[in-house]
Parts: sequence; structure tokens; C-alpha cells
Amino acid sequence: MSIYESTKTNPKKQLEFYKDLSEQLQQENQKLKKQLEVGEDQYNDLVEEKEEIKNINDKLSSALNSAENKIDKMKKQIQELEEQLKTKHNGFMASVDESCELAEENQKYKEVIDKAIEWIKKRINSCTIEAESTTNDTMCKITISGLYNLLNILEEVE
Repeated sequence: MSIYESTKTNPKKQLEFYKDLSEQLQQENQKLKKQLEVGEDQYNDLVEEKEEIKNINDKLSSALNSAENKIDKMKKQIQELEEQLKTKHNGFMASVDESCELAEENQKYKEVIDKAIEWIKKRINSCTIEAESTTNDTMCKITISGLYNLLNILEEVE
């Protein structure tokens, strides 16, 4: 016969049984309450940790976005600088090319002028020059053929 069955017939034992059972249930209830409090504390700690992690994640996302924006700005600045550099380089090369062309053209002019000077020297030597002495001045007269030769020279140089 079990304890429960024996208490059915004896009210004193029945009362004692229910008292013991009540105490056990109260102790079990207290244990469960403590476990529930511990569980609630752990849950609250987890909620706080989750909130902290979310805040850290938000800050990291913000910092990452800021860094990406700065990187994009720097990329644009680099592209602009590259374009400016290309433009300046192309301008420099064009001016170098132009300078080379001008130098070539100047060389051609120098050659033409040198030839003209040589030709003039030859022509002047072939001109007849008469010199007359007046008080303190020396006056040179170039013959008509010499003048004609000089005019031809000037026309050729132009």
C-alpha cells in the first residue's frame, strides 16, 4: 500500500501528507522562481548585449560608409588630377611640337637669310662704287646696276 492510499483512511496522516506535499511544492516553486529570475537576468543581459552589438554595428556601418565616401571622393580627385596631368602633358607636348616646328621654320629662315647675305656680299662686290670726298664726309655712290641688283635681292628675300 502506498503512502497516498494509507492517508485516505486516516485524516491526520492525510493532513500531514498534504502539508509535506505543500512544503515540497513551495520549495519547488521557490527553486523555479529563482531559476526564472536567473533566466530573466540572463535574458536581460542578452538583450543588452544585443543592443550594444547593434550600436557597434551601426557605428561600424557609419564609419564604413564615411570611409567609402572619402574613397570615392579621392578616386574622383585622382581622376581629375590625371585628366589635368594629361591635359598639361598634351599641352606641353603640343608646345614642344610647336617649338620644334618653329625651330625648323627658323632654321629654314636662317638658311634663306644666310644665302641672301652671301648673295648680297657677292653682288655688292660686283657693284661699282665711286667715292667723292667732301669736307669731312665720305659719300658713296652706287651705280645704277648696283641699285638694280639690290632691289632684286630685296624682292627675292621677301
